[in-house]
Amino acid sequence: MNINIMRNDILPLGDKTLDGHGYILDEPYISRYFDLQSPSRMRYSALCAGFADFLPGKAFKYCELGCGNGLTAIVLAALYPDCEFVGIDLNPEHIENAAALASRCGLSNTRFIQADFVEAMNMDLPQFDYVTIHGVYSWVDLEIREQMMALTRKLLARTGIAYVSYNAMPGWAAKEPLWRLVNTYIHGREGSSTNRTRQGLDFLDFLSETNSPFFSQNPSSRDHLAFLKGEDLNYVSHEYCNDQLKPCYAADVFSHAARYGLTFLAQSESCYNIPFERVPSQYLDFIAGFKDDIERETWASLLRNDDFRTDLYSSVMPERQRLEDSPLWDMALTTIIPVRDLPRELECGSRVLLSGDDLISGMIAACEAGDKNLREMCNHPALQRFPRRLILETAQLLELSGHFAMMPAPVATGRPGDDRKWQFSLPGFRQLVRERLYDGDIIYAPCPALRTALMIGQMEAVALLACSGNNQDEAVAQFSKMLNEDFPELLRFEADADWASNYLADFRQNWGRLFVKLGTLCEA
Repeated sequence: MNINIMRNDILPLGDKTLDGHGYILDEPYISRYFDLQSPSRMRYSALCAGFADFLPGKAFKYCELGCGNGLTAIVLAALYPDCEFVGIDLNPEHIENAAALASRCGLSNTRFIQADFVEAMNMDLPQFDYVTIHGVYSWVDLEIREQMMALTRKLLARTGIAYVSYNAMPGWAAKEPLWRLVNTYIHGREGSSTNRTRQGLDFLDFLSETNSPFFSQNPSSRDHLAFLKGEDLNYVSHEYCNDQLKPCYAADVFSHAARYGLTFLAQSESCYNIPFERVPSQYLDFIAGFKDDIERETWASLLRNDDFRTDLYSSVMPERQRLEDSPLWDMALTTIIPVRDLPRELECGSRVLLSGDDLISGMIAACEAGDKNLREMCNHPALQRFPRRLILETAQLLELSGHFAMMPAPVATGRPGDDRKWQFSLPGFRQLVRERLYDGDIIYAPCPALRTALMIGQMEAVALLACSGNNQDEAVAQFSKMLNEDFPELLRFEADADWASNYLADFRQNWGRLFVKLGTLCEA
């Protein structure tokens, strides 16, 4: 939908006109899955922050305000078929896209509603255990922020949790001039938001190439310009064509939420809740001096130079729990790539851990099957000599590397036979992977054991689709056909049957077994 109008935040809809109040409506937002909005991620991060387990894991209700094209809600709905998911968005194209995808995936537990926050406030909606708002808070004006917070408070169940993410200060202070340059340059220019954004980025290129005072005096801005040029224009346009972009200090958002009876608990990004990773090590003693959670997090946000935050709020402060009694011990560590692909050096937050180190190699061996929780892992022969607390804290660090994850509970899949026929474990999984692959977009594989989805590559997606529901010969034939006819750019040669057979044998031994453990695949 491209509308050549001067105001890209106005959109006719039937007998009314939608007003984005400076937020663009002529272009759809990117379609991405955000793990930080998943109940499993929010639960884990709250546990890392020292809270007792208070979030519902089954039969919950989930609402996303500003749901965009609905991919996050749809992936979660596929993972939680017994739960209810509602998405609300002002842009009718978003709602049409979301409802259509949910239908193609065969989901019956989703509902998508076109409405602004005032209209939603007057609807007969239930209360939800989870209410999430990704990025919208810092993209809208003050009036809409008030509407958003009021609606969140109304919809949130008493013991529920609200996720509110936003561009943050002071980290955004270095980026704001780029937004100002683009937004000022394109103001009043005609054309779609993406075309205007392209013109704005070209103008930034001109300023950079001519070594303008801004770029010469702020050299890091060239790195951010390179990032913007590599991003999807639909994402950049929603941020840089937006007249209402206002990054926020954490303290101001805490205060705003408090006026609606919502208290800050933690961030959904786990690293900011782990006591020894919360801030750079030289500031840990300083932060420890604050007994008040809000004051401590206010300072932590400033010391980290936060440029984006993923706050979690609740109307009821849950109980604190000692680490020794934490449900973290009941969780299971797992790799999310084949063990053979783990790098030698693992960047884990502020630290680098070596996969060949005795402790790390022992933990890798103990978690490979996924059948032991952290408490049970401590009894593994390779780990018995290490303190239990060290094992738990190392598991938290490994999760930060992006190569490991925490499963809510151990799994007992056994070791699948490589000659068995596999299939996607739940309805909708195949459709989600296939659509993302053929759309050339980022591909996500839903993983029930993690209760979230993992980003995977195109080759892994092609192999997944080929193996699902097919015996070995059928899988080889389909894999070769897809590579040669649909995705020839993935290889520099034509895939014959022998090559495809060898590749799939290796895939089943490594990625395939991992996907079975994580619940994406099961035996047909």
